[in-house]
Amino acid sequence: MNSSFEYLTNFAVILIILALSSCGAATPDTKKIEILLPTFSPTSTATFPNTSTPEKVVNESDASSLPIPLPTRTVTVNIYQIDTQCENFMAMPVAVPADDSLEATVGQILEWQDTKDFSVGFRVVVDRDLHLATIDLRVSPNSRRLLTSLSSCEQIALFGSLKKTITSNNIWNIKEVRFTELGEQIWL
Repeated sequence: MNSSFEYLTNFAVILIILALSSCGAATPDTKKIEILLPTFSPTSTATFPNTSTPEKVVNESDASSLPIPLPTRTVTVNIYQIDTQCENFMAMPVAVPADDSLEATVGQILEWQDTKDFSVGFRVVVDRDLHLATIDLRVSPNSRRLLTSLSSCEQIALFGSLKKTITSNNIWNIKEVRFTELGEQIWL
């Protein structure tokens, strides 16, 4: 009887030491787990802690403890980019969220054009009856360059890429693309 009691006590002590030593070595991407150890009485009857209401112990800084967003459905679209000679457009397949595929595609093209001296935002308005998309561009107030300061090749890369991409992908059924800046028509 004493040997089984000593064995269980030693086992519990080893588990506690292991649990305590691993707490100091926890990294940001490991979870802390609460270990429920049995308690022993001299009569060698093991009693377990009340587990009717288990508590979850998680490191608060652990990002993996946050709810995982459900994956969104995607579609593949061809984004057209100008070549290095500024002559021909080349198609590049890109997966974008299906729910807002047009906005995501425009955002991707503008992100590729975004540099430290030229930054632009946008809004897209689609007229399904006319098969028309209007892209309202908004140059950032922090941008050191304006749309009018873009070279002809940069204008083709920006406006041509947007127009070719939007009209060439049949999922949107857009035949014409117009550009505005803060609601004012941009004449190319």
